Amino acid sequence: RLKARLAHVSTEVAVLKKLQEFERMDVQQRKNISQFKHSRKK
Repeated sequence: RLKARLAHVSTEVAVLKKLQEFERMDVQQRKNISQFKHSRKK
């Protein structure tokens, strides 16, 4: 039972880390887009 619980928790941690990675990528992408919108047009 402990091994199964450990596997479950390890999977949960991996999923949460991946979610945080996606959130960081999304924030960075939004920041890049907002910088592009505010750039001067030629």
